[in-house]
Amino acid sequence: MAFSFDGNTLASSSTDSTVRLWDLKTGELRQVMIGGARETWVSCLMPTQRCWRVDDGTLLVHKQLGGHIQPVLPDSLYVADAEPGADEPLVVESLPASLELAYDKPLSFTLTIHNKGAAPIYWLNVVHTDKQNHPLVFYPPKTHLVLKPNKRMTLPVKVSGWATYEKPQSQDTTLALSITRANADPIALSIPVRTHTPVLTLQKASLVTENHQSALVITINNEGKQALSKTEFTARIDNQPLDNRVTRDLIAAGQTVNLSFSVSNNIPQNKFDENTRVFLKAIKIQHPIHEWDFEPQPIELPTFLWYGYVLLSVLVVVLGIVLYYLRLYRHPLVQTLSTDSQQLLTLPLEQLPKAKQLLQRTRRLGTVLSSIGSHLKWLDEAIDFFVSMPNKARYELLVNRLSATPQMTDNKELFDLQLSQAFPLNFPSCVVYFPNADLPAAEVIMRLPQNDINSKTTMVISLEPTPTSGFTPLRRISHQFMGGT
Repeated sequence: MAFSFDGNTLASSSTDSTVRLWDLKTGELRQVMIGGARETWVSCLMPTQRCWRVDDGTLLVHKQLGGHIQPVLPDSLYVADAEPGADEPLVVESLPASLELAYDKPLSFTLTIHNKGAAPIYWLNVVHTDKQNHPLVFYPPKTHLVLKPNKRMTLPVKVSGWATYEKPQSQDTTLALSITRANADPIALSIPVRTHTPVLTLQKASLVTENHQSALVITINNEGKQALSKTEFTARIDNQPLDNRVTRDLIAAGQTVNLSFSVSNNIPQNKFDENTRVFLKAIKIQHPIHEWDFEPQPIELPTFLWYGYVLLSVLVVVLGIVLYYLRLYRHPLVQTLSTDSQQLLTLPLEQLPKAKQLLQRTRRLGTVLSSIGSHLKWLDEAIDFFVSMPNKARYELLVNRLSATPQMTDNKELFDLQLSQAFPLNFPSCVVYFPNADLPAAEVIMRLPQNDINSKTTMVISLEPTPTSGFTPLRRISHQFMGGT
């Protein structure tokens, strides 16, 4: 406490950094002097509550009509406008050319400004001018009240980035700043910023089996320039989730790691094939929290499992080929006709279709027919003769092949045939009879005209081997037309 020289005023100080002046006659508070953090003082007159600077005695604040308090600059700042082309007194001397920052950690840097003018610069601020939906967060420095002429000031600032919750990506953007001051236009600043995030890629998924235990090993890589802190991974095979979760405390930038998931016996290995897919999900469980859902990945099966199936399939195919070869090329008909082609001329009619089929499949039909002086058309006629040809057509075929003269009768099973002189047997004519296949030999003889049996040579052509056994030994000549004799 202290008294004025005239004894009318008492000065008291208190712990709130104020000095109060009291009127000793009335006991009223006349004035308050407030000490600032930067050793500046203001003086406020009571009860009007108007305050002045102690340094130059000018008004400090002014209360607007709306009740807002606005700072009032010293009179010395209100000078005539600078002439056009005059140098800017405030110069930014230190500014980063670009910034690279991690998305989860603020980055500190400094701005150095220089007042080259002759007057002080008041109320210096650094503000972020593009805040709306911007991927950067700016932490401004405190307001600097005054920068004296020809003085420098270093302002510490911080900036941090943020990324989307799902699958964050590194991005390029611009930090737009502005240095504001009292009674002057702001100075715009622009700094390119690259925000780095972890970039996870799923490289492969492999099924590993050891000691009758199976595990799914998933290989991932952090291709970004930012490390990934504590993260939890879960996986499923198609619609079947795997039981265990895998946690990694840190995956450095550029690092490749293997995640091992146990495969329970509920998922049989024979269900795995080239269409089986694995689904991987990662959740970063430390702030800031992010999530990755990877594209489905095919599973690389063990060599013994995958190639075993392939080898088994090849063996089955080879075995099938071998069996086909044995059944086709080692068939008795193929071996007999390949060794002796003449056997085709005496082969029973009912075996001709099978012989043709086998010889065609083994590509030997042309060789066998050529060696006996025959061709495919004659073989087809012989087969039709046995299978589906009516009696009249059979008769006409015999006439054509034996160069005989036809003599038609009313009987559909009995035909007269006038033979040529070139016929190898010594009789000029004969009767050709085509009995039904189910008739025994005695019935066939009963149906023949007795006059023809006694006066003419009768040639019975049966399509079944059984009925012919009851006749007088006569060789069947039904094939001879196929060989051209």
